[in-house]
Formats: sequence, structure tokens, C-alpha cells
Amino acid sequence: MLAVRATPLAAREHGLAAYPFDRDLFPGHLLVYDGQEHVRIDRPAGVIRLDVVSGSLRAGPVTLTFEIAYDDRLAIQLSALRDFEMAISRDGAGSPGPERLPGLLAALQAVDAHAAGARLRTIADLLLGEGDWPGDGEYRKSRVRRILAVGEQLLRAGPLPILAMR
Repeated sequence: MLAVRATPLAAREHGLAAYPFDRDLFPGHLLVYDGQEHVRIDRPAGVIRLDVVSGSLRAGPVTLTFEIAYDDRLAIQLSALRDFEMAISRDGAGSPGPERLPGLLAALQAVDAHAAGARLRTIADLLLGEGDWPGDGEYRKSRVRRILAVGEQLLRAGPLPILAMR
């Protein structure tokens, strides 16, 4: 388990380069319990759990700040942090693998549908299945907007990042 603080990309101070994280690109689940978000990221080698102590991962791409406690859990937390980094890194052995392709394909489908004139609600029904619109706290609407943003980033980047996946 990793404790994290989530900061929207726009709110991040300039200076250090921030790595964006969008949970919608990774297989797993988000649970909100007692007002705190808990995220499970499913990996072939196991599960990574993030407990969000500040901010929200539902708000779209964010930067993460990890809280590592210097106590008897230190080795476990550092190991989990290394696993997380390998799961999301874009180079070497941590290159995002085929498990990310369905999310990236959905993002491209969303861009195509939007370019063809489909409304956000129609795209949500296509990608997420039928559901209330816009959803509790406009969850479905926000998620479709994030998916569209990822698709637009993919279009700008061209095919190389996807083709480079192992």
C-alpha cells in the first residue's frame, strides 16, 4: 500500500518535472470509503494499492506525491514504490505493456466518435456502457473528458509511443 497526495496537473507549481498519472489508463478499481479514495491497480505480477490521503484521482491526470513512513514498513513501501514505477514508466523494462492497449484504443475511439459529432453522453454509453448522465458528481462526464484528452494526446504524439510498447 502506498499513501499518495494527488495534485491536478494545472495546480502543480513550476520547477521539477512532474509525471502525469491517469488511473483510467490502468486496469483496476477505485473505491471511496469514508471520504478517502482507495485505488487497486491490477498488474500481471500482482496488485498495487494506492490510498489517496489528499486530493482526488477522479479529477483526471494528476501528479502524485508519495508519503513513505520511516518505520517497520519502510522496506515494503519502497518495494511497492518500485513496483508502481515499473508499472507506469515509459522506458526499459517498465514500458507500458499490452494491458494498457484497451484503454488507449478506447481513447482513440472516443476521439473518432467526437470528431464525427457524437455528444459526450453518447461516447460514455459507447465506452462505459449505459448509465445515468452525467452520473454522481458528474463522474461519467468527467471520465469521458479525461478519455478524450488522452486520445488527443495520442494523436499529437503519433503512432511511435504505441508501437514502442512491448
